[in-house]
Amino acid sequence: MQDSNKSNLLEGKISTGPIKQGGLGGVAKRFERFEYIMMTVIAVLVVSVLTLLFMVATLLLDSLRFNSATYIEYSKKLETNEILLQTNKSLLKDSLQNQELLMQYLNYSSTSVTSR
Repeated sequence: MQDSNKSNLLEGKISTGPIKQGGLGGVAKRFERFEYIMMTVIAVLVVSVLTLLFMVATLLLDSLRFNSATYIEYSKKLETNEILLQTNKSLLKDSLQNQELLMQYLNYSSTSVTSR
């Protein structure tokens, strides 16, 4: 029997027994199943990465809109503060002028009282 196997190998004859019984066919089916599973995993990863990129882009746009709204609110407050500052400066100037007028009036009345 060993001589027949050796002679078959030397003559180039290959036994097809395991192939017909599903020996290599089972391996091929396993590779197909493995390939299917790998393609499914890769597809899930691609979808998850695309979803993640979409979420990051949405967060960036939302933060830009929030920053824009905050900037608009801040600039309005600055404008209000500028108006208040200008108003206070003009009121201070008016107050100083009134004080000077009062001082002049008091000086005039004191000199007019002493001159009588």
